[in-house]
This record gives sequence, structure tokens and C-alpha cells, in this order.
Amino acid sequence: MKELILQERVVHQGRSFKGHDARIDFEPNPARNGWVWVVGGHEVPITPDIMESRQRRVALVYKGNVLEEFEHIGILRAAGIQHARLRSPAGKSWPPYDGCSFALWNAVMQHVHEGNTLTPYRVPCGHVAHQLPKDIRRSVSYTGNGNDHDVLRMTGLINFARLDENDYRFGHVYPRDDLRTLMRARTLGWPPSLWYVSRLASKFGWPHHKNIVWPQEMLPSEMLEETGRHRLLDMLAVFNFVAPAGTYLAGSLHSCMGNHATDLGVLKKLWTVQKVRLKEAA
Repeated sequence: MKELILQERVVHQGRSFKGHDARIDFEPNPARNGWVWVVGGHEVPITPDIMESRQRRVALVYKGNVLEEFEHIGILRAAGIQHARLRSPAGKSWPPYDGCSFALWNAVMQHVHEGNTLTPYRVPCGHVAHQLPKDIRRSVSYTGNGNDHDVLRMTGLINFARLDENDYRFGHVYPRDDLRTLMRARTLGWPPSLWYVSRLASKFGWPHHKNIVWPQEMLPSEMLEETGRHRLLDMLAVFNFVAPAGTYLAGSLHSCMGNHATDLGVLKKLWTVQKVRLKEAA
């Protein structure tokens, strides 16, 4: 896997989830000090320290500034962009939204060139897991000392008993498998009753009804497949931020009906381990 180096500023514009005009800017980072969030006069390193789980999304939060839906942006780190400056409006902002990450990826990939080969990195830990306190069935776990030396072997299961009583299992081997299949996967519209609200809102100008996976509009097997791929996208978008510059995350990652809260629960535990290691190295 090669590092991707941003050559010039990329302005990505569109409509936010709420339907308003939205914009984010990607800029080269000559300092090569990772990802930096430029907002409200601050230049903030993008690390798990400023990531928060919100309802069905991950946000960057710093001194009153919020960038929502970061999981649809951070996937570019997993694609190989190791260093970048991400600029968003001060205060609370929503990026352009298309239900997935493909439009952003397509816009940025036209302005990169390949650099050095990235090396795999496994967080020096055993089995690290996080469960939701109110629903222990939902969990995510990472293992860094297994047999997966040069890949991140991702597996998961989801269950929607209203559609299929059986568990649906899915997986991805990163970076061996095609990342674009995950970037094209749209978010799930759930519960299905929201379809009626979305359909009505679309008649008044809300632009995203078609950007959402609605159970009413797909076969159950198709819905489960795309939802599984989007779940993998969500995990990969944030977990690579624990890997040092010049590397990509390896090991194994498993989600059992997990969500953004379980992802960040494990990620912050791994980040604590990583910060201790970096402090010792210094």
C-alpha cells in the first residue's frame, strides 16, 4: 500500500445532511504532522482525543467547534492520505453529504500522487473490547498480537429480526480488498418508518432520500450486504487514526452489532496504549 500525497487544495461542496449548502477544504500539509483540523483560528491535531460518538455519527469536537459525520471523511486516512489539513467553518458544521464517502474520495483522488510504501502497524496489545453498558450484545474488539501481520482482518455481524431472524455476517481484508466497495455503501434508513418522513421531506427539497438504504426499496439480502459494507466503512474510517505516520493499521477487528459508540470505546483504549508507547519512545 502506497502513501497518497495531496498535491493541491481541494474544495468539496454540496448539500449537508440537513439540506443546507456545505463545504470542506482539504489542503496539503507540508509539515507532515498527520491530519490537522483548521477551525475557528485553531490548528488541532486530529486524534481519537477529539472524536465523540453522537447519534448515528462521529464528530470532531474542540472548544465549541464541531464537525459532524467525520466517519465519512476519515476514510481518506485509510485510503493512504497520511498528512492533510482539513478546514471547516467555525462553530457547528456539517460536511457535504451523499450517504457514503465515494463523492469525497472521487474529488480528492484526482489531486494526489503516490509516495512511499506504507508499513503495517499492530497496536502492542492483546484483546481489547468495548460493550455498550445498556446492551452488552453490542460490542467491538481489536486484537493486535494475532497472526495477521500485514493486514487488518475485519469481520462483523448484524441482525435485523424484523427482516431476517438469522445473523448476517460480513468481512473485509484491509488493504488487500477494494476499498471503493466500502466507500460506495450508503447509510441505513432505520427504523423503516422513517421512509415516510424522508419521502415527504424530499417533496419539499430535502435532497438525500435516494442516498439512504431503505428496506422498502431493496431485497433484504441487498440491504444487509450494503449495510454490512457501510459498517466496515465506519470502523475503518476512525481506527486508522491510531496508527503512526508511515503506517496502516493491521491486526484483527470484529464488530458484533456494534456502532459508533463501541468503535470509539475501543479506539480510545487503543489510543491510551499508543500514547504511553509514544511517550516512552520520546
